[in-house]
Amino acid sequence: MKRKNDESENSESFEEQVEKRRRHNIEGRSTAAGGDATRCRTAAVVAHQTLVASHRSRAAASNRSGPALSSNRPAPTVSSSTTGSTVCGRTWSSASSRKDVTLELLEDMGVNIIEDSSNDAPEDAFDNQTKPIINLVLKNKDQNIRKPNQRSLADYSVSSEDSLDPSKISFKDYKYTSSNDLDLNTENRYQFGPDTSVPERFTKYTRGRRDNPSPGVDLFNQMVDEIVLNVFKWLPKGSLARCALVCKRWCRLIKDDSLWKRIDLGLRNIRPGIIGQVLSRGCIVLRLARSSVISPVFPQVLYPSFSTLKIFSDKDSCKLQYLDLSMATISSKCLGELLTTCKNLKKLALERCDLSDRVCSAISKNSNLEVIHLALTSGLSDVGIASLTSGFKKLTELNISWTDLDQKGLKVLCETAPRSLERICMAGYRETLEDEHVNALVSHCPRLIELDVSDATKLTVATITSIVEHLPRLESLSTSRCYGIVPSSYLLLGHCASLLYLNVYGLLRDAALSELRDRLQGIEINKYPLSSVARPTIGIKRTSLWNLRVRD
Repeated sequence: MKRKNDESENSESFEEQVEKRRRHNIEGRSTAAGGDATRCRTAAVVAHQTLVASHRSRAAASNRSGPALSSNRPAPTVSSSTTGSTVCGRTWSSASSRKDVTLELLEDMGVNIIEDSSNDAPEDAFDNQTKPIINLVLKNKDQNIRKPNQRSLADYSVSSEDSLDPSKISFKDYKYTSSNDLDLNTENRYQFGPDTSVPERFTKYTRGRRDNPSPGVDLFNQMVDEIVLNVFKWLPKGSLARCALVCKRWCRLIKDDSLWKRIDLGLRNIRPGIIGQVLSRGCIVLRLARSSVISPVFPQVLYPSFSTLKIFSDKDSCKLQYLDLSMATISSKCLGELLTTCKNLKKLALERCDLSDRVCSAISKNSNLEVIHLALTSGLSDVGIASLTSGFKKLTELNISWTDLDQKGLKVLCETAPRSLERICMAGYRETLEDEHVNALVSHCPRLIELDVSDATKLTVATITSIVEHLPRLESLSTSRCYGIVPSSYLLLGHCASLLYLNVYGLLRDAALSELRDRLQGIEINKYPLSSVARPTIGIKRTSLWNLRVRD
């Protein structure tokens, strides 16, 4: 009895040590294993059951045939070799069952050995252990497939007498399933079906249509014409043309002169008759730069029986005052037809257009013309120049540079130029412009404040002398690339008290140019390489003509 009590005490103390060791292994090995905590925990459980089974087998063997165990027996010794191990005085083969491994031998074993030994553990070792719950990956599920216990909206019957009365709604075996009742142990534990719950109250709203709608009140037509015109003036010209098709009143209001004062048709293809319609509506500022104008200009030629269009006569001309046809594609015949109806022009630009004597005669009828731009034009003759200069009484700016005028035409221009002329550009006459032409011009137009005779290679010092004698109000002089003028003669310009700008591009080197600046104090040299005389647009101002807006 004493021997059995001692053995029970020893077995209990040994089981306590094993339990402590098991907890230590669970804490330490799971931390070392990182993300494989579950695997480490399983290995520790296997090691614990192996030790308990080994101890019980040794105790049973001692009871059957072993010597009596005393309480003061020596501690078990462990010796290892390549063929086996000795535990409690007995030799255990390494190829035998893993249950014979002792506590001291497991202390020297790593986590990897314990994990490998789990494969050899008996299947009943896992029976009493709690299996870890592993969350399954969510799976896609077709919501159109119903489970056998699910109901659809077709299973609900609604009374036809009053479909909006909740009290008359009945359900066939309707059962509400909460989220707690869902089966989470099946493989579709996370596949939730569609929500089949029906609210207690619901309302169906349908927007009805009136069979006989009451006629509304047109408040826009109740406004006076002045207010409607103030609304129309914010619309683009294309929208105004479409608004004229709405009704007779709008068509009448759209033709009002206040809506068509400024029109920009640049960079466009102008169909026949469009310009005539624009002019008939009282246009004042018209831009046709770089556009293509197709003849005829006026629609009466196309539609003779269309009597509602205004026909311009000698007594009834259009109101156009500012016209820009710079680099426009227009024939001389079409241009003459257009300018024949224009008798109130103040500023005109015909750069790079084809002119004729008829066109010059039509231009001369504008007695109020102040600015005319004829640079790079072709078709000018002495007859056309004579008709031009004879009709101008208020002309202040004239640009007639780089044209095909001969010496006869230049002589007529310089001798008959209006005395009101203040700015003139005659650049580009390399072989035709001479000193006598400049002398006649400055003698006939003493009010000149800007003169440009660049690229005239036949001019000499006599030109500088004539300018100093006859132009006391001169402010700007351009003689660029006039190689016949001696550079030292420019020192005579120091007697012109009003001179502010001098352009001599291509004549002087840097040293001579610096000396000329020192001699002519107060005069800025080579500041403006291009002339701006009579030009409708300068720089980046592409939406204005002579500083006037062309778009409302």
